[in-house]
Amino acid sequence: MSSSLPFDILQGIVQALSAPKTIDRATLFKLSMTCRSLLPVCRKHIFSAISLQPRSFDVDDPAKKPQVPNQNQLRISITNMELLTTSSPSIIDWVRSLHLEISIANVHDAGLVHLLDKVHFLEKFLLSNLPSPPDGPLLWTKFPNTLQVALSRVIKLKSVSYLTLSNLGIIPLSLILPLSNVTHLGVFSSGFSLSSPNHEWGLNTAPASLKSFCIQRGFSSVLPLLETRYPNGSPAVDLSDLTLFSLEPESDLEEHAAATFLEKLTSLQTLDMSSPGAGRGYLSIPNILKRIHPQSAETLKVLWFQTNFGNIYPLSDIESLPTTVLKSMPKMGSILKIAITINVISPAKEEVLIKDFSELDTLLASPQYASLQVVYIFLYFIGPTPLSRAELNAIPFVHMKRLSHNPSVELIYQANK
Repeated sequence: MSSSLPFDILQGIVQALSAPKTIDRATLFKLSMTCRSLLPVCRKHIFSAISLQPRSFDVDDPAKKPQVPNQNQLRISITNMELLTTSSPSIIDWVRSLHLEISIANVHDAGLVHLLDKVHFLEKFLLSNLPSPPDGPLLWTKFPNTLQVALSRVIKLKSVSYLTLSNLGIIPLSLILPLSNVTHLGVFSSGFSLSSPNHEWGLNTAPASLKSFCIQRGFSSVLPLLETRYPNGSPAVDLSDLTLFSLEPESDLEEHAAATFLEKLTSLQTLDMSSPGAGRGYLSIPNILKRIHPQSAETLKVLWFQTNFGNIYPLSDIESLPTTVLKSMPKMGSILKIAITINVISPAKEEVLIKDFSELDTLLASPQYASLQVVYIFLYFIGPTPLSRAELNAIPFVHMKRLSHNPSVELIYQANK
């Protein structure tokens, strides 16, 4: 079928449907079927972001067949991807974002390794592990050597700038370094082990200049990466331009290591400590924030932290109240947004929390927060006897829409009922 519209007009339509934040893959998929000349133009965007599924993906549930792609990414099985790349080899070159979940269903699949060997222009790689099978976690060290080598090659591609490693256990650094042009790194429930330099660590090896760094469940597990240096003396990662740092502290050791790390960062714009680890990790937050570099305190735009309040650690909770946490930081000259997550463990002395919010109101109205625009407060009342809706509504600060001392700052509350 041919179109009467000029091709440049059709290309403009495709471009409009392919805007990164609002891409309409379903419409692109339909549009690609209307005109042969539009097929490669649309496919370039349809396959720009894919989630590669095991072969059983289509067999187990026919409703999951990717006939109409979703908005974020195309979910496609290894089998279908093999068929497509056989008939149209260029499709694999259009993939810019790849989400791959390793499971018992694909860990020994030679076809997966073969497909990974064809990937050359990837920009975003999200590698994760599905929930643990009955015989234990399927971590990196249990992957077949052929799969480890294939994954290592993709991670090291010079085109990759966004890398996320999730629930993979400990990975030898020799298999992921050098990271080349990675600027955004996420390490979730994973870590690294020191290893002997490989042949790729030459005298001209440059560090990865990170813009964002997100760590969950174990700051100490990423220390080998932060401490590694190449034969030429340069570090594996350069943090001088880091603007976003997300951390989940878990212990005193984590607190010291994280604080030492934080005081070296001079260009932070976003600091996220909203998910402290199990136990008393949230109690580390004030001590960590005390060590923030003065330059980062001046450049910081967004701060998000979490605190618990209630009967679990009653003697220490006062130290983790929002006002105490903020007072522990150096002066912040350009903060725009503050988000606070508070878990109120019932039974708790709500009057103490109310008093702290009154002090918080006054503190955020002080000159050092003159640039502040919005404060998000997420309240979660949990425990054996959580507050009723009536009790929740009786708390004065729940009804506050703006800070009484600074009416230009909007308060946004989200509380469980």
